[in-house]
Amino acid sequence: MLARMRKMQEESEGGFTLIELLIVMIIIGILAAIAIPLFLNQKKKAHETGAKSDVVDIVQHLTSYYIDSNLTLTAAGGAGGTWVLSDSTGVVDTSRLSPGDMIVGQNIVSDTVFCVAVQHFSGGVADSRAWTYSQDGLQPGNLC
Repeated sequence: MLARMRKMQEESEGGFTLIELLIVMIIIGILAAIAIPLFLNQKKKAHETGAKSDVVDIVQHLTSYYIDSNLTLTAAGGAGGTWVLSDSTGVVDTSRLSPGDMIVGQNIVSDTVFCVAVQHFSGGVADSRAWTYSQDGLQPGNLC
C-alpha cells in the first residue's frame, strides 16, 4: 500500500521530460525563423513608404514654388533632418524628412522638368531602395 501511494505521488509530481522541453524549444525556433524575416521585410517596406512620402512632399512644394517664381531650384536634405529648397536668392521652402531619409539625387530645371530622389539610411548604410519622383511620376531607384 505504501509503495502504491509513493508511485502515485511520483507520477502526479512529475515535471516535463527533457524530450518534451526540446520539442517545445524546436517549435519556438521554427516559428522565430519564420517570423523574423517577415518582420524585417515589413520594416524595409515602412522605410520605403517614408521615402516615397518625403519625395512626393518635396515635389509638391517645388511645383508650388514655380507658380510665383521661375528661378532654378536645388534640393538638399540630410538623414532624418530637414529638406531645403533654395534658389539663387536663398532658402525658399523647408520641411522635415522622415527619420533616416536623405535626398540622394536632384535635378530641378522647372515645374515640368525635375527629378528628386530620396532613400532611407541606417547608420550611414542604405537599407531600402531609393525612390525618384520626376515629371514621369514616382519610380523606384535613383534616376536623377
